[in-house]
Parts: sequence; C-alpha cells; structure tokens
Amino acid sequence: MKKSIVIREVNRLLKSKGIEAAFKGDKIQFNVCNGLIEWQSIINLHKYKIALFARYPQKESESIITEQMVEKKAVLCNKINQTLGNGCMLTDDRGFVLYKQIITFTSEMDVSQQVFSALEEQTFVMMKYWNLFVE
Repeated sequence: MKKSIVIREVNRLLKSKGIEAAFKGDKIQFNVCNGLIEWQSIINLHKYKIALFARYPQKESESIITEQMVEKKAVLCNKINQTLGNGCMLTDDRGFVLYKQIITFTSEMDVSQQVFSALEEQTFVMMKYWNLFVE
C-alpha cells in the first residue's frame, strides 16, 4: 500500500474530526483534545502499517526529571500493560509516558476505520490513566 494513500486517508479522517495535523516526511503530528485535556499524538508511517503514539504531558512539578522518576513511571507502565488488550505504555528517555499502538492495514478500504478505532482506543486509555501521569 502506498504511503500517499495512508496520508490521504488519515488527513481526511483528522479533518473530519476538526483536528489540524502537521505532515513531516513519514510522520504526522497532531493534538487530541477531550474536554479540557489535551495531548500530542504522532503517527509514524510504514509500508503496510503505522505506529500511533500518544504522549502524556509532564506534570508541572516535573521540570527536572530524575532517573528514579523515569524508573517509577516505567514500573507503572508495566503494570498497566498487563491490563491492556492492544497497545502498550512505555517511557522515553526524557521521562515522557507514551501509549503506543501498531495498526496493520489489509486494504485501502479499512485505513480510515482502523485509524478511527485506534484513536478512540487511544482516547479511552489516555483518559483512564491521566491522573496517574499528569495530575
């Protein structure tokens, strides 16, 4: 499947939801809002699949991230991962918590539907664990 088709379908879906996106090479960046809560999402494009990442913002009290803080978040992510059906939580080297999903496409017809479903799941997971990582 051509990346241009995936880009077109993802762009169409995001626009229909009123979401503005920035396209940079094989990445699509956008913000997702749910009420007063907002987070950054990134899609990395591959030939027959995409990796969808959602990043929790840092807590205001976390202006300086220590190794212990990252380790504590990683342990919490591992516990959460035991309950997730799709996707996984992880920490990056800067201490951000990410929710990662992989979507594999079987045809051009299902791109929009699969991305839409993944974004719905992403919203559910981000909201469910928001207080653990942000507030």
